[in-house]
Amino acid sequence: MRKIIRGNVTASGIHLSELFDLSDVEILVSETDNQNLGNFSCAKNTLTSLRGAPKIVDGGFYCDHNNLTSLKDAPLTVGGSFSCSFNKLISLEHAPKNIKGSFECISNKLISLEHGPTTVSRDFYCNENNLTSLEHGPVEVGRNYYCHNNQLTSLKGCNIETLNGNFGCYNNQLISLEHAPKTIDGNFNCQNNKLVSLEGAPHSVYGNFICSDNKLDSLNGIPHTIYESFFISKELKTKFPQKYIRSLSNIEGDIVYTAPGDENPEDY
Repeated sequence: MRKIIRGNVTASGIHLSELFDLSDVEILVSETDNQNLGNFSCAKNTLTSLRGAPKIVDGGFYCDHNNLTSLKDAPLTVGGSFSCSFNKLISLEHAPKNIKGSFECISNKLISLEHGPTTVSRDFYCNENNLTSLEHGPVEVGRNYYCHNNQLTSLKGCNIETLNGNFGCYNNQLISLEHAPKTIDGNFNCQNNKLVSLEGAPHSVYGNFICSDNKLDSLNGIPHTIYESFFISKELKTKFPQKYIRSLSNIEGDIVYTAPGDENPEDY
């Protein structure tokens, strides 16, 4: 017989080392309370396995802040966001393929995005892992894409032409911006990499463009249009004065020369 729980189910922060068995239960939206969206949360426990997790969740599924090394037994269908951040995952195998909310796998031990979702309707967060490539990443992201604080040497695999939000690839080992989205509806932050030029940068950035803390020899590839401000290292002010920068790009905001630590990437 089909077993249903309507509304949100929360088992967060109660020191669970294993889940109670809901593997034959569907977590569905409440028919009477619009706030009960059919979410399931087992975050902030000491789980090492998702055995017993429900297979169908109408809303979001949250298993972050545990000790998971695998997503085996994760729901097959999730109607909202999926968060497995702050675990010990080495693979995204068993993750749902289509995410109607956001997908967060922040701060794990991932070296690849293989087996991860192919479409994410809102935000995609894979920052603070050990990724050297974005290959096998989602082919569609609806809003923000964050891959900062990894070991990326290339943006290859980021096959997204237009992003309706921010893109953060700062604090990596990038030597090129090739394969970056061509249009960014928010901010683009490539601060603190190993860039010597801006080749491959987006054509249009509707927010700030931040390329501070790179050893730039050239501004070749600078976006054609930046609708807010352009951030570059103060040490490059003589090499790239404001008048020269503005001759290369239509920048509606300020040109800001920053010293190390002047700005926090998370602010942009």
